[in-house]
Amino acid sequence: MKEYFLIAICIIVVIGIIYMVYPNKTAEANKLEIGSSDYGQMYIDTDTVTTVKKDEQYFLVVNAEEYYTDEKFLEKLRAKENIKDADKIVGATYLYMFTNDGKYYCTPQTYLFDKDENVCVDLGSDLELKVVDSEVLFNIYTKALDALSQKQQTRNMFKF
Repeated sequence: MKEYFLIAICIIVVIGIIYMVYPNKTAEANKLEIGSSDYGQMYIDTDTVTTVKKDEQYFLVVNAEEYYTDEKFLEKLRAKENIKDADKIVGATYLYMFTNDGKYYCTPQTYLFDKDENVCVDLGSDLELKVVDSEVLFNIYTKALDALSQKQQTRNMFKF
């Protein structure tokens, strides 16, 4: 069962990499503001919201972006010697995967990006399921779920 879960995660990571490495510049209209985080403003890309089914369990997948506004945090981040082009970093993008009930999540992929939304640093992945323990994460889940519901309603409207 773990093998299937890891295969599903790998597929999601590949999809996430494609979305993050080759950003769609027209997608600005599809960004939905989530609210403030500890270091900036959070948004989700409603076009990336999807579900993955594995072993009769559904997972909600969404790409979220955080634009850093905390200058002290940016200073510390940019001061790190091992980050190439650290002075250009303005935010991070996260690929979140939530359990169907929204109680747990993992982060299959995380990147830091510059003002042109080019990936500067690959921070890797964290596939360990964690409890959704912050208002920001809960809002990401609920707004992604709403976006998925709207997508489904739109699809149903065009079915004949």
